[in-house]
Amino acid sequence: MGENSLLWRGENQQGYIAAIKIPRDIENRARNNKRQKRFKNEIDTLLHLQHAGVRSVMPIIDHGHTNDGKPWYAMPIATPLDLSSSFSDRLKLLSQLAEVVENLHKIGIEHLDIKLGNLMTIDNALVLSDFGHSKQAADPASLLSDKQTLDPDRPWFDYDMYSLGKACWEMLTGLKSKSLCELSSPEDNLQPFWPTIDTLLIEKLQILIFSASSEDPLARPNAAQFNQKIQEVYNSIKPQS
Repeated sequence: MGENSLLWRGENQQGYIAAIKIPRDIENRARNNKRQKRFKNEIDTLLHLQHAGVRSVMPIIDHGHTNDGKPWYAMPIATPLDLSSSFSDRLKLLSQLAEVVENLHKIGIEHLDIKLGNLMTIDNALVLSDFGHSKQAADPASLLSDKQTLDPDRPWFDYDMYSLGKACWEMLTGLKSKSLCELSSPEDNLQPFWPTIDTLLIEKLQILIFSASSEDPLARPNAAQFNQKIQEVYNSIKPQS
């Protein structure tokens, strides 16, 4: 249950159990309409992503409207992130998050609300949820070529990259980062949290994550660059099958 929506546990006639999400009512009609519009945007975006075959986003099982006209959708019951896991397990989650963000950006979708509260797991795999704030670029291909901008002071997708860097830091430390501040102070360093992990590996991760949180949007890596480096680090430590 969140500020903008309610979650219910539901069961259909076949005995399938799911989470039912519906926008929360408030007295202000204009705000109510805005919430329902955002909720519809979330449904439309998730259906589009399912159709496009994008993995690691919250799947929609069914959707519709209540008798009084409110939109709703059903999704699998997910589990919050487990941040008591090992370094390699957390790095696996980072690799899944970096990959889904790159895949979103490839088709022109910016999530605009990447945070730990919107990251869940289903069958031990990460899923990104809450797409109500998401936006889609008119021409994804043009935006992915050499960091073109819609606003000269704001590269497209830079909000996501900042939030991605902060989310990765929080996943590795288990702490809440300072809002609207780049990661740069000694207390933000990752090594004290993982003293037994190779220093060079931690340094590589830290440089990448810190750069994503830079106050200068133009200094942030894009999702493809970020994901490539995360995968390189993860592949260097993951168990060989």
